[in-house]
Amino acid sequence: MKILAILVFSAVLLAQAQTDQATPCRKVNGQIYRNDQLPYKSGSVLFNESGIVTLAYSRYGGEAGERFALTNYTGEIVADKTISARCLKVGIYNWGSQPLELFDCGTPYLPPPPTPEEIAAQEKTKMEAKAKAAGQKQAATARALQSNQTAAAKGDSFGLLRMGERYRDGDGVEKDLSKARDYLQKAADAGSITAKDELEKLNPPAEK
Repeated sequence: MKILAILVFSAVLLAQAQTDQATPCRKVNGQIYRNDQLPYKSGSVLFNESGIVTLAYSRYGGEAGERFALTNYTGEIVADKTISARCLKVGIYNWGSQPLELFDCGTPYLPPPPTPEEIAAQEKTKMEAKAKAAGQKQAATARALQSNQTAAAKGDSFGLLRMGERYRDGDGVEKDLSKARDYLQKAADAGSITAKDELEKLNPPAEK
């Protein structure tokens, strides 16, 4: 029996999760909340009148406990059925002579579509961010090229290798295979095995 109650409660939570995905925000007492900001309340239905449901607290569909009231609940309401909803306490509801804590599920809230001015501002922000990123990338590329050139000028094997690769591929400089061979040869002479391998690829052995 307890297993069945847990399964029923899980199904209730699944249905609520699907509702959350459909309307990610709700308006409660004039305030906008994300669904994940609203805690779950669960209970067994005792009474339903004028949009206010009276329930008894329950744990996984077990024995009923203290009563409370729920408003703006849009799911199916059946006597003795366990329901679960995201809601906030908003006040007190007098059920006959008995005051009950009143919880509000709120109403679905969809933000208004952006105005043309807001759309233009968003596009401007995107373009500025894109331009900034492009500028940063260009500056980084220029720094890397300058670093390779400086190192190559000092006879550094890695700097010579990178300049050879750059002229071979047209990376940051105009493609020039003659200069590529020259740099790779200097890098190989400086001890770069990689440069030697790349140079052989550029200078395949002549067919006999």
